[in-house]
Amino acid sequence: MTCPPSLLNMPDVVMNIILKKVGVQSVQVLRKVCRDLRNFIEEHKSESYIDQATLAIDLDSVHLGFPFNSIVVKYKKHEKGCRVICQKTYNTTEKNLDNSDFLETALNDFKVIMKSQKNGVEFFNICFKLFTLDDIGDQELIAAGFREKLEKSLQSWDHPVPVRRIIIGAVNQTEVMSILRYLDPKLLENVEMSASRYVDSIPMEIDKIMETDQWKNLKTLKMSGLIVLVPLKHFSHLTTCSIFRKSLSGDELTELRNTFQHSTSLNSMEVTYQFLNKSDICNQLGLPTVTQDFLGTKIETWEVGVSPNTLRFTLVPKERGYAFIIRKIPIQKTVPSRIFLDDFKIIMKNQKSAVGNFQVHFHLFKDHDFRNEELLETKFLEMWRQSVQQWGHLIPVKELIMSTVSEQEVMSVLPYLDSEFLESIDMFDARYVESFPINTDRIIQLKQWKNLKTLKMNHLIVSCPLEQFSHFSTVSIFRTSLTGEELTELKEVFAKSTTLTSMELTYSSINKTEICDQFGQPCKTHDEMSRNIKTWETRLPHSTLQISLVRKEKNYVFRLQKYPQQEAVKCPADK
Repeated sequence: MTCPPSLLNMPDVVMNIILKKVGVQSVQVLRKVCRDLRNFIEEHKSESYIDQATLAIDLDSVHLGFPFNSIVVKYKKHEKGCRVICQKTYNTTEKNLDNSDFLETALNDFKVIMKSQKNGVEFFNICFKLFTLDDIGDQELIAAGFREKLEKSLQSWDHPVPVRRIIIGAVNQTEVMSILRYLDPKLLENVEMSASRYVDSIPMEIDKIMETDQWKNLKTLKMSGLIVLVPLKHFSHLTTCSIFRKSLSGDELTELRNTFQHSTSLNSMEVTYQFLNKSDICNQLGLPTVTQDFLGTKIETWEVGVSPNTLRFTLVPKERGYAFIIRKIPIQKTVPSRIFLDDFKIIMKNQKSAVGNFQVHFHLFKDHDFRNEELLETKFLEMWRQSVQQWGHLIPVKELIMSTVSEQEVMSVLPYLDSEFLESIDMFDARYVESFPINTDRIIQLKQWKNLKTLKMNHLIVSCPLEQFSHFSTVSIFRTSLTGEELTELKEVFAKSTTLTSMELTYSSINKTEICDQFGQPCKTHDEMSRNIKTWETRLPHSTLQISLVRKEKNYVFRLQKYPQQEAVKCPADK
């Protein structure tokens, strides 16, 4: 009689395949089944591939998370020991471990998981979540206790922690060193540190940190709310750097220039200063070029040649200080933007008919520095305006598609398009996650606007009167809120317009009561995605206005369609 299949009598090759398939969470469960399985797993070191890991310490719990793998494990302090809660997607399991310390258990599991990691973890975030205490002294005491246990655990590892990028919430060098020295210096490229327990910026020594191999091999450093006083030359081996300093003086500025001049790797540096001397800056760099970003913030820029590069200095006021950004830009004999504009002019000069589709996009996301992106865009738009003003004719375009966040951007393009050809505009915000307000005061005065038939503005919130859209045939826009006054205005626009047939308005908030007060109770249907749709109908002179309302993620989509009365679709309840 043969025995039923069991993991304990599986061949090694088969067992290794099983462990590779089941994933990190299941391997940890198998480790706790019996000693034989645990010994096999530790001996053969099944592979794990983790992209991101988070270790967050609280007063009575630890969160161990692997978000890209959809795994979160919470270790809670329990009256008999430790309570482990494991979540993976929609599945949650809980288990009590008697006589176990929640912190030591969490650190041990983290060690076991990382022991099998074949590649460097792209992102590791370690955070001391100790903000619920009123007594700062207690916070520091708990942080010290956690640090000691963490360091003791890391000392027991038989290999350095394989991490490429780490974010550390710390307030002193000792806390940073308790983690940093155990990371693999051959893999570590990016370190971010922030003051985790204080609101204001605080000074921090980094002399011991700078002696480590981890520091010497770094490419990117970001320190937020931690003021460093060491000479700037100690950052010259980096590629990108962001730090806090006390004050920007003439001597500091000279040191900055020398650091960039002698470094072969440093390309950009952002230094946040509490104080600065504007006269010292102008004495060395001359008068700045002054611009504004889309929020109206003043930006001052200087450019200085430091062979074989140009150093661009940008000064931007912040809430509690000043951001001084230095970028190294290779000197080019020709400007790509100018070459493009010249080529575009030649091509369009020989265009006999209108271009069906003209798209304008600004791909300014590479550096993750919006202040620099706005400056680059301002310079290009000025070159663009100067170029098209010399053409002697407007650009023949039927449809304009444009990614934009400001009226300034639109006005740099729209006035130069031929209104006799332009029929459709599609604008959208590709730079920000949330919908963004845009001013249209100057846009709606243009002849190009007044001759349009179709308009679509996605994630750009407009606040001008709705009558400004009455000359269109089809409109899709974003607004803030749907009120009774807005409903009345919508009805009047459709009643008076001889061209407007459909309109889609996306609102962040609505008042359903006011809708029902004006249009009565709705019919209820469903679309192909099983979303609830509320519909109404109201009479207009010589036509019927059909209205629908549907919830879309965080917003409400309000659609209005005008039909000749004989074509109107009635609610089932009206039949």
